[in-house]
Amino acid sequence: DQQCARLIAVAADEETARYFKEETEGMYRSDMCRAAGLWRYGGLYFDNDMQTLASSWDRLRPTAQFVTVRDFERRYFFQSFLGSAPKLELMRTYLFGMRAHYRGTHVVHGLLGVQVLRIAYDAHLRDPTLADAQLWSEVDNSKTHHLRERLWGWEKLCDYLVVDDGDRPIFWSRMVGSPKCRDLFETKIPR
Repeated sequence: DQQCARLIAVAADEETARYFKEETEGMYRSDMCRAAGLWRYGGLYFDNDMQTLASSWDRLRPTAQFVTVRDFERRYFFQSFLGSAPKLELMRTYLFGMRAHYRGTHVVHGLLGVQVLRIAYDAHLRDPTLADAQLWSEVDNSKTHHLRERLWGWEKLCDYLVVDDGDRPIFWSRMVGSPKCRDLFETKIPR
């Protein structure tokens, strides 16, 4: 937590770092720490509940400065997969967007991180560093690619794929056994 707060203070400012420290919801704290880390060091971030089908590195263009995934409704951007070049201004704008939410000057209702990232991206659409951004897509496997059925997962979100901009599958957006894709065999049998 202390390292994240220091990183956020460098990437944004002390006020944003204070909001990070005061936030009690873990996923929003993670969003802020992830953004600051990507701003400072660059790289790729993956949640641990995604199941890979292909190397993401092989699908990235060498000139891409930013990569993420549009959700299946194409309204928001994933937080579970995100990549950025170091010092990409979009990531700072994202942190300042989080700060604006906490200040009350631009309140976001619903899932905070995914909405603020999309707002920050839209604010940088004319930025030449984003000319080669890669926006991959989450798609419903049962309606598009028809890869093997994942019968052992019982929730609808088990059957969503992430595809690259060439429509080639890269990973399942949720691994069987994760909170939004529970394993059929986890069901407890009453005794």
